[in-house]
Amino acid sequence: MLSCAVLAQRSAPKDKTDNYAEFNEELGRKFAENRKMCTEMEQALDERKFVMYLQPMVDLHIYQIYSAEALVRWEHPERGLLSPYAFLPVFENTNLMLKLDYYMWEEACKTIRRWIDNKLEPLPVMVNISPIHLNSDDFIKVLSKLLSRYKLHKDQLVLELPERALTSGGSDVPAHVKKLHDEGFILSIDNFGSQSSPVNLLRDLPVSMVKLDRKFLTDNSKSEEGLTILRYLIAMAKELDLTVITEGVETMEQANFLTEIGCDIAQGFFFSKPVNLRDFDQLNKKITRQGFNPGEYYPTFTDMENGIDIMEKMLDK
Repeated sequence: MLSCAVLAQRSAPKDKTDNYAEFNEELGRKFAENRKMCTEMEQALDERKFVMYLQPMVDLHIYQIYSAEALVRWEHPERGLLSPYAFLPVFENTNLMLKLDYYMWEEACKTIRRWIDNKLEPLPVMVNISPIHLNSDDFIKVLSKLLSRYKLHKDQLVLELPERALTSGGSDVPAHVKKLHDEGFILSIDNFGSQSSPVNLLRDLPVSMVKLDRKFLTDNSKSEEGLTILRYLIAMAKELDLTVITEGVETMEQANFLTEIGCDIAQGFFFSKPVNLRDFDQLNKKITRQGFNPGEYYPTFTDMENGIDIMEKMLDK
């Protein structure tokens, strides 16, 4: 009965003060499925069924790949390749999340080491630090040992700290962030703008980068007022000597606008979806060799259907 009550409590809406929920068969079924998935995950970790995908992060000053974000995928024996949205919510705030993070950090270190050993220019890899880690500083020792084992510098592994953990975490969070900085790690605030992000985070925490959330970009791209907010937020971050990253870039218009207002790095499907390591290496070689002109006009079928003079537009560019 207590277990059922706890399950119902967890399902109650968190954004209401007068909230409640009751246990039902659907909750019980979902709990059983989640418990089964947790058991499968432990086995999958042992069998190395989780794979690292990399999503390029493009330097908007030169339009070449600056770094990559490490993103997890699960090669499930029955359900195929699973996106993290299918399983991460089940594991968050559990020890399984710790194990998965340790696994992904090591995969990132292995990749950087492989680039170095094969005489390739090693790119920094950004890895996620789940909120559960910020309740203790034990993870800092794990990171340091991994970098030592693979003979890497601390600036080759950029740590993404989730905005929600920095704003709603415990009182020890600022101390742990400061310790990471003092140890020499490069820190980035992840998902900035996903909630009501206080701008004093940019002032009070020793971070080097801030990554604007994809929803923040999408919502503020729809109006002149929103574009003004984007413009001034990026200008403020630059005044604080922060590198600005924007994720969720899906169109050339967004990429060009971000370039014009001084954003440093962009990430999104306009450049590339997350890809496996082999495809990432090929993409990096291609972009490095050919370059990319953000202002170049690319005709579309819609332009042709609307009778636009394509040659004239190309000559204008």
